[in-house]
Amino acid sequence: MKTLILSIAFIVTGLITAQDQIKIQHTDQDVSYWYPGNVTMRAYNSEGSTFDIPEDRNFELKGDYKLELTVPWSKDPEIYDAKSGTITVSNISNNYYNSFEKSKTIKGDRAKVPSLVSKDVYKSENLQNKYNLKVKFSNNLKFNYIDGKVEATQDKEKLEIKNFYVIQYDSGIFKISFNSENGETWWVFEPYK
Repeated sequence: MKTLILSIAFIVTGLITAQDQIKIQHTDQDVSYWYPGNVTMRAYNSEGSTFDIPEDRNFELKGDYKLELTVPWSKDPEIYDAKSGTITVSNISNNYYNSFEKSKTIKGDRAKVPSLVSKDVYKSENLQNKYNLKVKFSNNLKFNYIDGKVEATQDKEKLEIKNFYVIQYDSGIFKISFNSENGETWWVFEPYK
């Protein structure tokens, strides 16, 4: 459980800082494990022979191999065993931030970082022990997280939300993080220059 919570924390941090990530999927499990892109990996079999990890860090291990990851949050490495199936490792490049258009020049009031107008965190009526969020900013940008569904609008126009949660608004990039278990909320605006 600790590993899962830490993995989620690193995912959110990775998305906000736009770093690459490593996704590990075992064919016998219905769960993906995510790690920061800078983890050290080593693959080996029961005889100690190592598997050469490709430079792009995309590969599969089948049969008698184990994958060992050296992670910053533990003294002991985390180990995945491919004995009963296949382990797929994918290097996920975080190009979400770079995919936005950045060539606009904004002048006047829209060039300023928007300020918070209202923030409403409240218990969900449909999901036990979960919170919902509604925020509004001075540039008419609104973000809602209601029972796991997200929506962003500006001046009543729906905005595209990429990943968890990167939004291009009319004068920049808006990133927001919301923890539905305790209502903790963080955001940052990066206006175009």
